[in-house]
Amino acid sequence: MKVVARVNLEGLYVEDEIVEDEFSGVSPIAHHPILSANLIFDESSLEEEGEGSNVMGYLVGISVPPGLYKPRFDLERWKHHKESNLQNPTGYWSEGLTLEEIKVLTKSPESDPTELDRIGFSLVQRELEALELRQQNEALGAQIVEKEIQMMTMQAQNQALGASLVGFELRLMSLESDKNTQPEGVDKNV
Repeated sequence: MKVVARVNLEGLYVEDEIVEDEFSGVSPIAHHPILSANLIFDESSLEEEGEGSNVMGYLVGISVPPGLYKPRFDLERWKHHKESNLQNPTGYWSEGLTLEEIKVLTKSPESDPTELDRIGFSLVQRELEALELRQQNEALGAQIVEKEIQMMTMQAQNQALGASLVGFELRLMSLESDKNTQPEGVDKNV
């Protein structure tokens, strides 16, 4: 068993079909009204088909070349020249879509974002901005704590200096008081 392409009457690829390994070439598919079934005819039936036939498509035993978006098999060319182009049978296949149709299919979603994409992008941007602000706030908070510690250290030093100053002032006052309380005839420099 192998897979071949099924095409419509215009030669456009429709779907894959599984056939016997011996199948090759191009064969019409016709609907048989009495049997209510689709029948595959041999290649010689192509010349015999006429106006009013029940042909609804074709099985093509020539591999579809890669890279085609909507493969088209040139049935007319095959019917008239099948013997002359057997070296490159894939040459009967071509692109069935126009360049504009291919551009629409291959257009990246980034080139034309939807409203939901724009809202999502905006939300991500806002979240990143909020994260950056939180990080800045944390850094500023750490700096404030550091400054407060420095201020507390300076206040403690000020208090210590103030206590020393008070101690010196008390001592100075004590010395002055001692100097003033000595009798007059006593040498004050002793």
